[in-house]
Amino acid sequence: MSKFTESVHCESRLHCKACRGDENFRKSLMQTFEWDGECPYGFTLDNLPEPPPLPKMPSVPRQMLNLTEAVGRAVKAFVAGEQVIADEETREERIEICEGCDQLRGARCAKCGCYTMKKIILQTESCPIGKW
Repeated sequence: MSKFTESVHCESRLHCKACRGDENFRKSLMQTFEWDGECPYGFTLDNLPEPPPLPKMPSVPRQMLNLTEAVGRAVKAFVAGEQVIADEETREERIEICEGCDQLRGARCAKCGCYTMKKIILQTESCPIGKW
């Protein structure tokens, strides 16, 4: 079996649908950003499954509206003295859900266009498809 290398199967190493659930694989990539072994699922460049079609992103005006509404909700909560920043446990839960979502497109959500690592920080935000 040839060495596993990133390809069209993975948008990025840490978001590979085949490998993202393998904790040892993820830790290795996060520490070295290299993988010198074989794919833990037996994939090679010759036998990679076809990736599913990527979901389309919302239009740029829609993304701008989504961002404006998110900022408005955060400001409203701040002025009202409510919690604006999500606690660490909530952020970790949200990250885990987003990483397993078929709408994740690199670092962004294909439903709302938001950068997920930014969106999960705000207590005032929610998943556009109701997962969190």
